[in-house]
Amino acid sequence: MAHNNGYVSVNLVGAEVEEIFGALLEAGVNLPKYNLHCTLMYDKDVTEQLAVLQPEAMFHAHVTSLDILGDGLVFHLTSSELAAEHRRLKDVGYKHSFDAFLPHMSITYDFTEYEVLKMKQVLAGWGGRQLTFSGEGYGTKGFD
Repeated sequence: MAHNNGYVSVNLVGAEVEEIFGALLEAGVNLPKYNLHCTLMYDKDVTEQLAVLQPEAMFHAHVTSLDILGDGLVFHLTSSELAAEHRRLKDVGYKHSFDAFLPHMSITYDFTEYEVLKMKQVLAGWGGRQLTFSGEGYGTKGFD
């Protein structure tokens, strides 16, 4: 899939990556085919790079809940750092394609109700945990 200048994300880094993959295996859920990431900007209309990205910057967030959002099972996050970076991207001209910035990290997309129950069981203790994101870059998310 082609690189898209309107999709900016940061990747989960640190030991939590392996912990989450371990929890997915324990729950019997297929491992995702992508990096665990948080989308900072999703602008369907951008065709050129509008911002200088910060691939070395670290962004911290805390897990608030595990829930279904759209077609994904996600950790909802709270983070003044992610919110500030989202605002910075908007200030240079990006227009987020959703009504509001809802910081979250997609865990998986293909799941059954049973898998959601298992995931909620094995990830029950993640509320309040700090996650660290880095590697800010333009992503490859497809646009409908």
